Amino acid sequence: MRVEEILAKADASDGLGVQEVVMGGGADVSLHYIFRQAGEIVYLNHDKDDDHPCPAGMEIWCARNPDERKVGDKIRTKLLLEAICRFLNTGGELQSVITMARYLKAFTRQGMQLEIPGFYLLESHVNDDGEFEHLFSSEKGIDGIRWVEHRFIEPVRLVDELNEVEASGDDPDQMELFAEPDSGEAEGTADDA
Repeated sequence: MRVEEILAKADASDGLGVQEVVMGGGADVSLHYIFRQAGEIVYLNHDKDDDHPCPAGMEIWCARNPDERKVGDKIRTKLLLEAICRFLNTGGELQSVITMARYLKAFTRQGMQLEIPGFYLLESHVNDDGEFEHLFSSEKGIDGIRWVEHRFIEPVRLVDELNEVEASGDDPDQMELFAEPDSGEAEGTADDA
């Protein structure tokens, strides 16, 4: 088959993916595996015309009335699921994922896993430099830690960090959960120029 013939039947959204489903005004949040072919979702376990409220047939993670910790859990889980989908969509095999997970288990059994006692994941995204950046909140919700993988880890004031992430356009819906009450100050920073 020629490249032109393959591309004529393809869409950039094709393949295995993860879709976040929010229902009840945010009261229920879930993550689902989906598969697209020629830009259309291929339904699992039910018909496309079914009254099923979710567009995918396989729910992987769900939370009812998620608090900040559960939102962090959702972000972490979504990052993992997207990485697995990316691996499989580029020719990887599921058995390889299972084998890799077994190898990682040996490290975690011996406590070789990054832990930040007294803090939990609040936000995670790929920054403008293409690096994974994570924001952790203290149990008290005032202090935080910003970690840019393989570059640095530093203490931060949460309100400043969250306002910066919100201003950058990264997941504004999630940021509403953590917005500081309006103090009447003008928005923007010197960096905006």
